[in-house]
Amino acid sequence: MGAKQISFKVTTDEARLIGKIVSRACAMIAVEDQTSLIMDITTCHANGCKLDLQKFLAFPSFDFLHDVCGIIRHINRRTGKLLHCFDPRCSMPLGVAQVPDVALGNPFAVASMPGCITAGVEDRLYRVKQFNAPQIRAALALPNLEKTVRIACERRLRKLTKESEAAR
Repeated sequence: MGAKQISFKVTTDEARLIGKIVSRACAMIAVEDQTSLIMDITTCHANGCKLDLQKFLAFPSFDFLHDVCGIIRHINRRTGKLLHCFDPRCSMPLGVAQVPDVALGNPFAVASMPGCITAGVEDRLYRVKQFNAPQIRAALALPNLEKTVRIACERRLRKLTKESEAAR
């Protein structure tokens, strides 16, 4: 049985945004081959790690380069999957209903990479900003949660609770 072919299927709008992302990256860092970078980002997006391309393009420089360089470094060019548990900050957030059962116990689990968990405190703090109330509660139930992440979770939960009460 042959190997599964990598998909490069993206919409016209997605291709346009990827082109803009690559242009911005080339203005910031030395990129040997623009075509390879276009293929890396397209491959990542079309093969299991959907990216929020508009958010990606609008990211501050640090987050933008984190994702560009991370994709370049961690993309498997034979499968289109990201390796080493790298999860771009611009990856599409999953709603609670979309998160696999395994990930419900740990909201820091990377849904597109079973067995991987967002490891760095900085990345966890970034994820907390995108969590909904059930994800926050799941995070607070985790043993050995870093103090700064716990505080961020508690603040986020208070904010979501206030917003919910104001909406009533």
